Amino acid sequence: RMKLATWLLVLAVTSMMVQYTLQIDLYVSTKGEDVEGCGETSGSACATLTYCISSIAPSDSVVFVSPGTYDVSGLFIAQNNISIVASGGAVFFDCTAKNQQSSCIAVTGTMVSFD
Repeated sequence: RMKLATWLLVLAVTSMMVQYTLQIDLYVSTKGEDVEGCGETSGSACATLTYCISSIAPSDSVVFVSPGTYDVSGLFIAQNNISIVASGGAVFFDCTAKNQQSSCIAVTGTMVSFD
C-alpha cells in the first residue's frame, strides 16, 4: 500500500515528464496555404511563417520551413521555446514587402531559436 507522499511524488514526476515531452511539429512552405488546419503535416503546410506562428504555434513548437523566401514583416513571437528550422535548403526572411518602419521580427518569448 503506497503512502500519500509516494503518490504525490509519482504524480509530480509524471506531470514534469508530460510537460517536457510535448513538442508540436509544424510546417511552412511557399507552396502551402494559410488556412485552418494548415501546418500539421508537410503536405498541408502553411504558406507563411507569420500565420503559422501567430495563429497556430503554441509554446514548445518546432516550425520546419521549406526552402524559399518568406515575408516576415511584423512577425511577433510571444511563445516560449519556439524553434524555427530551415528544412531541406536555404530559407530567406524578407522584411521589405510591407515597408515596415518598425521591427522586422519581434521576439518576447524565451528560448526562441532560428536554425
